[in-house]
Amino acid sequence: MTGAEADLRNLDLNLLKVFLAVYDHRRTTDAAARLGVTQPAVSQALGRLRAVLGDPLFVRARDRMEPTPLARELVRPIRDAFGTIGAAVARDRSFSAPRARRLFRMGMLDYGVVALAPGLAASLSREAPEVTVELRHMALDTALEALSADKVDLATGPFGELPHYFEATPLFEDELVVIARRNHPGLRDGLTLDALQTLPHLDISYIAGDRELGVNQWGRLGVSLRRVMSVPHFAAAPWVVAASDLLAITARRPAEAFAEGCDIEIYDMPVPVEPLRIQVVMHRRNAEDPGMMWLLETVRSSIAQSSFGASPMARAAEG
Repeated sequence: MTGAEADLRNLDLNLLKVFLAVYDHRRTTDAAARLGVTQPAVSQALGRLRAVLGDPLFVRARDRMEPTPLARELVRPIRDAFGTIGAAVARDRSFSAPRARRLFRMGMLDYGVVALAPGLAASLSREAPEVTVELRHMALDTALEALSADKVDLATGPFGELPHYFEATPLFEDELVVIARRNHPGLRDGLTLDALQTLPHLDISYIAGDRELGVNQWGRLGVSLRRVMSVPHFAAAPWVVAASDLLAITARRPAEAFAEGCDIEIYDMPVPVEPLRIQVVMHRRNAEDPGMMWLLETVRSSIAQSSFGASPMARAAEG
């Protein structure tokens, strides 16, 4: 530890407040009146600050305290520092979307970007023109790590059960379907359970590790899939499927969005499976931040007003 670092351990904001008061009034009595303390308390604080900084800071000239060159050099950055602290505290206590200048970071799958970005962009343009929202593509486990490390503010996805230090709000749900290229030779009679298990599969590995799309459900249902390739994004699957004999299990809404352009067909699952339940998640430490509350509500309302909001889960969340 350097000498300067050791000295700064003895420096607190009250000493700097005294410095600014003396600088502005040039008299310890007037500075004391402004701060609501006694004149000896100001003199004592000024003495401590002189010891920390190794400079007299003010010298007496007739009935005034004149700042030294170091004091003149320090006054601007000290004022700026107090302004920054004040703005940060004020932001934490209130949030006015039309006037706010703030960056929010959100982690999500590409599916989440398709679902959220259009409505969120419209809301920002209409309500918060100076707010910036940065959407980052993240697998689910990476998004939870980023929330814990304060690298993102919110995350969306089908997270399921979460540790107690996260707060999850349901957004919408989407059913799982199977996509295949149009006129697939193995599906002339439609999609049967036997075809589902026999034909080769393309995985959409939206969760890192061994928890790929649907893997928990297939085991419970006794369904075995023949996986031959994996892609990391929902948006990639239709293009790969359209150019091959692979099947892919994906969410209905992105499948419908790509169906015509990619020349694919959509099939209902031949066995009953649970839907994807999409949540928006934040760390509990941010639960009292008005800016975060605004962003959460904006995300919810953007989904509710979109085609993704027409699910029972979304309606329950809005109620």
